[in-house]
Amino acid sequence: MLALEGEYDEEDNIDAPEGINPLPPVEEDPKSIEVVYIGEVGVDSGQLLVTDPCYIDQEWKRQQFSIARETESEDERLYDYSYNGACNATLNGEGHGQLAFEMGHAGAGVAFQTAWGDGAYGIYAEKHDGRIVRVYVNVG
Repeated sequence: MLALEGEYDEEDNIDAPEGINPLPPVEEDPKSIEVVYIGEVGVDSGQLLVTDPCYIDQEWKRQQFSIARETESEDERLYDYSYNGACNATLNGEGHGQLAFEMGHAGAGVAFQTAWGDGAYGIYAEKHDGRIVRVYVNVG
C-alpha cells in the first residue's frame, strides 16, 4: 500500500473547462518513504477503536452492554460513542462501524473487529520524508 498517490498526465484534463483543473497538482515524490514499527496495542475484546483522545472525556457514554438484535445490516448506521456502541458496530455482521458524537453525526470513532480476536497487534507507520501519512495495524 505504499505511496497510493498516483501521477496523472496533463492530457487527462482535456475535458475540463478552461481554467479548471479537476485533479490535484502532482507533488514531487517524497525524498524518502519508509515503513517503521511504532508499537503494539493489546486487545482483550476482539476489537479496536480509532478515535481522537480529546473526545473521550467529553463524548464517551457509560452504557450497559447489550447486543442490538437487528434483522438487517445498515451500512450507514451510526453507533453510540461507547463500549456498547463499539461492540455493536463490530458485531453487526459487517465487522466494523462508525461511532457518533453526542449531537448525532459521524466522526467520533471507527470500531472494527480483529481477525484473530484477543492478543497484541503490531502497528506500523508509513512515513514520507519523516512525516506519518498512513498507519497500518495487522489484525489478522
